[in-house]
Amino acid sequence: MSTLPRFLAFMILLLIGLGASALVADHWLVRESTRLRASLVDEMTRRFDTAVAQLGLGAGNEPDFSGIEDLLGVKVLPVTTPTEEGGATLSFPHSVSWHSQSREVSLQFPTPPAARMIIADRGLIVSALLLGPLAAALLAAAFLFRFDRGTRIPWPAAGPARREMESLEHLARSTVERGEALERERAVRRRAEEDVALKQEMLTHALEEKVRLGQDLHDGIIQSLYAVGLTLESVRSLGPGDEPERDKRLAMCRDGLNRTIRDVRSYIEGMAPANLRETGFHRAIEELAAEYQLGNKVAIELLAEPGAAAALSEEQGAQAFQVVREALSNAIRHGKSDRVAVRLAIDEDRIALTIEDNGLGFDPDGASAGHGLENMRARSRHLGGNLVVDSRPGHGCRLELRFPIEATG
Repeated sequence: MSTLPRFLAFMILLLIGLGASALVADHWLVRESTRLRASLVDEMTRRFDTAVAQLGLGAGNEPDFSGIEDLLGVKVLPVTTPTEEGGATLSFPHSVSWHSQSREVSLQFPTPPAARMIIADRGLIVSALLLGPLAAALLAAAFLFRFDRGTRIPWPAAGPARREMESLEHLARSTVERGEALERERAVRRRAEEDVALKQEMLTHALEEKVRLGQDLHDGIIQSLYAVGLTLESVRSLGPGDEPERDKRLAMCRDGLNRTIRDVRSYIEGMAPANLRETGFHRAIEELAAEYQLGNKVAIELLAEPGAAAALSEEQGAQAFQVVREALSNAIRHGKSDRVAVRLAIDEDRIALTIEDNGLGFDPDGASAGHGLENMRARSRHLGGNLVVDSRPGHGCRLELRFPIEATG
């Protein structure tokens, strides 16, 4: 069989193989691009909903998205606004809820470098798959064509073949250089993507710290200052002959302010309140109850099963202490209660913390529930537990927090 028919048969088989490879590669790139887009949309939806839950959208009829847009680098547009979507931008519709209202909006955000690379380089990758093997095949075919059965082709006829080989050699070098340049560009884009991921992680951590500090200030510092204020208010009711009692209450106010100062430092450092670290959960609750009873006509009963307080880890004790402080403050300040019972027990492998009062009660699902109840629910989720609120106007309030006991080494 002569060289030319063998060459043509070889080229036909090669083209069939390369065509099949190109179709498979193109199908994979389309599927990967679709998967990346869905993943990016899901991630942006999660981050957007988290930011809405933590930062809020204001109390008006029109939501304020400016803070979230600056934080996430996303544009929030009405669904009726035309959007342009390409390799550098993604957009999708999303439903936003706030204060029992909802709004359909369109979220538009820049495409990360990795996704843009797959979309932009799709044609280049397929071309490399085709041109690389094709160039090698042409070089081999030209070699076979020049030497047919060991007989060298005369030089006048070999001239065009040599020029063709040089052209193919140049094409092969160009393909290799483009492949190396593509690999370098991918490395740069990978580093850029890693930098973006690191910055996003730092931003998420900063946002979580902001939320934690806000909860600690509301549940800890504000309630401590409120208790000191009640004690100071009670000093005004003392008569001229009550100097010892006045001095005692003023000393308690001074001690309470000093504890509050220490707690502020502790919250900044991410630690538990100072009195909780120094005395333990049970003693800290007793001191808290005594502080609230001093300036108010309220009886606070504390019942703890043996070993229940000792079963709390340091983190669990800090979270449970803040729940008790918030519940006592709400019962006295808003519920006008004159009797509150705090119970701590172990129920199989879970801790059960119950705070019950005989106050005015409230609607847990109403707008008047406030940030305190939301903070208590957030602390319950942090503990991996469940908070049940049983209250209605005129019938007091009962809070039950149940969370698992942490396993010890």
